[in-house]
Amino acid sequence: MRIAGERVDDDPRARRRQRGGVVSLLMQDPFTLLNPLRRAGRQIADGLPKGADAGVEVPRLLAEVGLPANVAGRYPFQLSGGMRQRIGLAAALAGGPRVLVADEPTTALDATTQREVLALIRRVQRERDMAFVLITHDLRLAFSTCDRVMVMYAGRVMETGRAADVRREQFHPYTRALLAAEPPADRRLAVIPSVPGAVPAHDATAGRCGFADRCSLAVPECRAGSAGATSRTRTGARPRRAAVGVPAGCRAARAVRAGTGGRPQAAGRGRAAAGGA
Repeated sequence: MRIAGERVDDDPRARRRQRGGVVSLLMQDPFTLLNPLRRAGRQIADGLPKGADAGVEVPRLLAEVGLPANVAGRYPFQLSGGMRQRIGLAAALAGGPRVLVADEPTTALDATTQREVLALIRRVQRERDMAFVLITHDLRLAFSTCDRVMVMYAGRVMETGRAADVRREQFHPYTRALLAAEPPADRRLAVIPSVPGAVPAHDATAGRCGFADRCSLAVPECRAGSAGATSRTRTGARPRRAAVGVPAGCRAARAVRAGTGGRPQAAGRGRAAAGGA
């Protein structure tokens, strides 16, 4: 993995200087993210560059995430869930990162607070002109938040493309399964859709489609280790969409390309990684 041409996935000890200042992480649960025995201001100050004036920078960061300066003197248990997540965001921004990775940043929040926190993250991203990588199980959230979407299963990329393209049509059966797993808001279902089986070990799916054992559309070559990428391109343009690891014989991919659609499934577990730049 490279950021601005420099590898960031080799020796962890050599990459310490990049943490916070180049890449920063906003974690899922703000209550476990923060140390309950330390005041919020001190935890934000931990991420500041060497030589920065905490007395100036901490109130500035609190204001940036919509909190008053006196919140710096409070402990995490004295704050609401939304305030704690804003503290976590302020701490993540303290080093001035170029990339913010948010891992399910709204899961522990109520619906109203979720919208507020997501709007805040997007505003801060635009103002700071930094990249934003959102990790989520909710594809619809990824569609509404990110520019590009990368769908992953069993540790591997299944499909990638612009958010609007993936929203319109899905090439990989697993992407379709993720969307089918969301119950409709306009009617009741007698049975919630699901897929039998479980997510395999990462090393058990090398060289083949990781979803094949749970896919009702799978063909022999899906399990034979002959999976390749299918993509659509415009003449003279870079690939716009790619279903990674989908073999040429995949009935679902063929059906999508033919315009007949594939039978959607629902998924039990999985993860969609989406990034907006």
